[in-house]
Amino acid sequence: MNMIGASAALLALALAAPATAATVTNTGTTADMSVQTVSQSASVVDLDFVWTGTPASGFFEFTTVDSFDVYFTGFAPADADGEVTGLAFYRSGDDTRLTTQGDFCDDAALAPVSGRCSLIAGADADGSRAMFRPDGSTSLFGTLDAGTYVLGLYEAGRPASGTASFRVVETPAPSPVPLPAAGLLLTAAMAGLGFLKRRV
Repeated sequence: MNMIGASAALLALALAAPATAATVTNTGTTADMSVQTVSQSASVVDLDFVWTGTPASGFFEFTTVDSFDVYFTGFAPADADGEVTGLAFYRSGDDTRLTTQGDFCDDAALAPVSGRCSLIAGADADGSRAMFRPDGSTSLFGTLDAGTYVLGLYEAGRPASGTASFRVVETPAPSPVPLPAAGLLLTAAMAGLGFLKRRV
């Protein structure tokens, strides 16, 4: 394979490489909380919290390479239908919270979670203070810039156990030249050069 062919092959591989889902760079939990990351596709990752006692807190720190949305996909408290749980979300290194409802999370044992947060509750719960309820089709936070963010959860007392799930969906930037067109242009250019060389 000549140098031009090798370069074209490398370019094609680079352009064809799928976008990567958000990369979790750090996590933390208290004794009664666990966290799990589940990749759904090349641009979608689920961030799941499970707690079995209270008080409990946990967080994910994750990095994206493209703009993204965060969805609240599930909340299953084991008891206390009318109770709420605290959600903290902000860009890492900049403690300007995107969750600003109140000081519910101030007592969280983990520093990345502690601070202003918003309240979540089940879809059918009567927790009137809740700002967010699970809705997998509507983003909580939309079209955010690429970067490193922290998503944390804090439960002070009730519900005494439960699960909460969130989904991070990246939107890869469109390629300026579709791969098939780039290949055709390269082939046409090479053929044209060969034709010109024969005429000279």
